[in-house]
Amino acid sequence: MDKQEIMRRMQQALAEDDVPAVSLAHRARLISDLSRMRVRLGKSIKKRLKKIEGLISRPFRYLRDRLFRRARQRSKLLEQLHQMLLEQSQQHGRQEEIQSLLVARQDGLHSLQKQTVLEVRSQVGDLRRACVAVLDGMASSDASQVEAGCLSVIQADRVCRICEGQLAFKWTLPVLHGRYQADYSECVACQSLQVSNPHWLQEAYHREAHPLLDNPDQGRFQRNFTVYSYLRAFVQSGIIERDSTLLDYGGGYGLLTSMLRNAGMEAWQYDQYIDQPFLAEKFHIGDLRDIPDGTFDVVTAFEVMEHLVTPHEAARDWRRILKPNGVLVLTTGLYRSGEHDAHWPYLSTEFGQHVTLWSSDGISHLAKQYGFRSVGYLGWAIILSPQPVSELQASLERAAQSMSQPDFWATITKCWELDRTAAPVATHHPKSHPTDACRREAA
Repeated sequence: MDKQEIMRRMQQALAEDDVPAVSLAHRARLISDLSRMRVRLGKSIKKRLKKIEGLISRPFRYLRDRLFRRARQRSKLLEQLHQMLLEQSQQHGRQEEIQSLLVARQDGLHSLQKQTVLEVRSQVGDLRRACVAVLDGMASSDASQVEAGCLSVIQADRVCRICEGQLAFKWTLPVLHGRYQADYSECVACQSLQVSNPHWLQEAYHREAHPLLDNPDQGRFQRNFTVYSYLRAFVQSGIIERDSTLLDYGGGYGLLTSMLRNAGMEAWQYDQYIDQPFLAEKFHIGDLRDIPDGTFDVVTAFEVMEHLVTPHEAARDWRRILKPNGVLVLTTGLYRSGEHDAHWPYLSTEFGQHVTLWSSDGISHLAKQYGFRSVGYLGWAIILSPQPVSELQASLERAAQSMSQPDFWATITKCWELDRTAAPVATHHPKSHPTDACRREAA
C-alpha cells in the first residue's frame, strides 16, 4: 500500500461522523504504516545525501591533500636550504661565498636545462630524419630498407662519424652568420670534433657555384699554391711518380688542376658542389661512379675532410679509384682536445661548412681501415701511403730538403713563365678521359 492510498483512507475515515471501533484500529495501522514509511524515506534520503556528499568532496580532498603534500615538500626544501646556508655560513663565515655558491649551483642547473633542451632538439631531429627515411623506404616498397634507414638515421648523430665511438657534448655556437645553432661534440675514442645534424649545408654551399656574385674566400690562391708546392716536392722525393695520374677531389673551380697541368701532370678535377669549374672545365669529372676501379695513382683532398658529413663514403670512393699502390694526400686542420676551444678559428662558424674536425687519431683510424700502411706529415700535408713507415719518413725528409733549396721555387714556377718569342703553347691535353674505359665496357 503506497503513501497516497494511506492518506486517502485516513481522510475518508476522519470525514465520517460515526466511526466504528474497527475503523479506529484500521486508522492506527495506517498511522503506523505511515510512520514506518517516513523512517524508511528519511534513511534513503540520508544515504543518498551522504553518497552525493562523498562524490563532491572526493576531488576536493584530493586537491587538498596534493596541496598539503606540495606545501610540506616546499617547506622541507626551504628548511634544507636554510640549513645548508647555516652550515655554509658556519664554515666560511662570509656571505659572499654563500652567494657565489648559490650562483654556481644556479649555473649548473642552467647548464643541465640547456643540455636537456639540446637532447630534446636532437631527438626531434632524429624523428624528422627517421620520417624521411620511412617515406623513402615506402617509396621503394621494401620493409627491411625502411627499418635499416630508420636505425641508421637515428644512430647517426649519436656516434662518431669517423670511428663510431661515443660522443660527448662540448658546446653550441651560432653558424652561418648567426642564422643557425650548431652543437659540437667530441669523440671519446679518437678525440675528433664534429657537428651533429648540420642541416644548413645546402644553404652554406649555395653560392659556391656563383663565385663572381658573392664568394668572400680570398685565400684560394694562397692555399692552392702551397699545396702545389708540396706536390712538386713529393714528385722530386719519389712519393709521387712523375707520370702519375691525379684526381683533385673537391677541387673547387679547378685552380690546382690547371696549375698541375701547366707543370705537365695528368690532373683531373671533381667537386660535387661545382657544376662548371671554369678553370678546368675540360678536365672535370662529373660523376665518380663512371670512373673504373684503380684508375688514379694519386687522389688529393685539400681542405675537404672538414666538410665531409659522411667521410667513409668519400674514403670508399678514394680507395676504389686508387691503384693498389696509390697515395692519398690530404690537408685539414687537426683538432687537439684540451688545446682548441670554441674560439678556434678553424671552426669557421661564419660560413658553417666545417662540420668534421679531425684529430691525428682519427686520421690514423681512417688510414688503417682503408689499407694504408703509414701516415706522414709535412707542414699542412698529410700523406696516407702504402709504403712502410720508415720509407715514407725518409721520403718526407727528402721532400723537406727539396723545399729548402734556393732554386726550388724558381723550378716549380718556371712552367708558368710566358715565352713571348715562341708561338703560344696549347694546354696539355690527356690522351683519353678517365671515363672512356667505362664507355668502352658499356659499348
